[in-house]
Amino acid sequence: MNLSRKPTAAALILCFAMLSASSDAAGDRDGWRRYKNDGSRFEVFGDYAGAERSYTRALSLANPPDALPAERGEIIARLTSAMIAQKKFSRAEPYFKELCKLSPTLKESSKSNEDYFTSIDALSETYTDQANSFNRIPSLEHGAILLDTAFGGYHPRLARTLIFLANSYEPIGFAKESKALAEKALKAALRDKSSKGGQMSVRCYEAIGRACEDAKDWKGAASAFESALRIYTELKPNTTLTSAALTSHLANIYLKFGRTADAKRMYKKADDIFTTRIASFEKSQKKGYSDVAVDALDCAIMLTEFKQYRRAEAMCVKAMMWLQVSYGMENPGMVPAYKLHALVLKQLGRATDAKKEVAMATYLQTKFRATATPITLKN
Repeated sequence: MNLSRKPTAAALILCFAMLSASSDAAGDRDGWRRYKNDGSRFEVFGDYAGAERSYTRALSLANPPDALPAERGEIIARLTSAMIAQKKFSRAEPYFKELCKLSPTLKESSKSNEDYFTSIDALSETYTDQANSFNRIPSLEHGAILLDTAFGGYHPRLARTLIFLANSYEPIGFAKESKALAEKALKAALRDKSSKGGQMSVRCYEAIGRACEDAKDWKGAASAFESALRIYTELKPNTTLTSAALTSHLANIYLKFGRTADAKRMYKKADDIFTTRIASFEKSQKKGYSDVAVDALDCAIMLTEFKQYRRAEAMCVKAMMWLQVSYGMENPGMVPAYKLHALVLKQLGRATDAKKEVAMATYLQTKFRATATPITLKN
């Protein structure tokens, strides 16, 4: 027998298959652990299809008594994450539901189940990372539910996820649901006494204010925006936020209240900030499309309230263009943009063009509302 000969590829594959069959038949811990580790290695190299295959095999072996519930749950979370990374949302749904049932049962022994909860955290982030696609709203909903069921109201990323979701609900007509989520996020943000918590509180109050505006609760909106502006003032200069949006909304509300002097003062202040920020962005255009898009839309809203229709129309066009660069041609933020553009075009005597914009707004609102399942958090 010549021991110096190297084994052929076929021989190696046959050997590996025999070992796998032996391990799989026994259903032992080494079997599912090995496939789980293989899946992890596939993920490191971005091969999510390979990871899915390995995790599926691991899951088929991770049964009692060879695997504890938390160990099996970790594999389910990893498998779901690999599926979501491939945009296999429907196929991942049964696993998502299983995790939502499992998490509450493991909370009391969270320290001993640390790997499971780490995987849930990562899965939630995977869902959130997919939120720039058409599945934006369900992705955010799933990410928030996972954090809520596993960690309650104390996960540092929960407030941010809820605000993203609230700001996606509000443009498509879910003002009540948007406000409820923003208020939930605010409770979490107020517990954080750092400047980061302060910035999140500003965003929460702003989301509450926008939802109140949609519901025509002008007093509630004014209170929310004033609270946001107060916290913002306390944060300066330790924040990257600006007061432009808050100030512009207050200008609009004060105008409705008949506080003309206050409205004009706020208008001038907001207009100056918007003009500087947008001009600076147009000069560089390196990053920050999403932020400047929201600024441009808020500026257009304010200009419309103050009957500056020609300036508002130009600003509306910029906002729509930057929203599409940030989130794609179809995104929830385009709904109020199309509606506002229609209103401005009508004021400028372009009724036919206005009807087209209304049709686009109606189409997108209907489409995104169909993807949403407004959530109620348990914790």
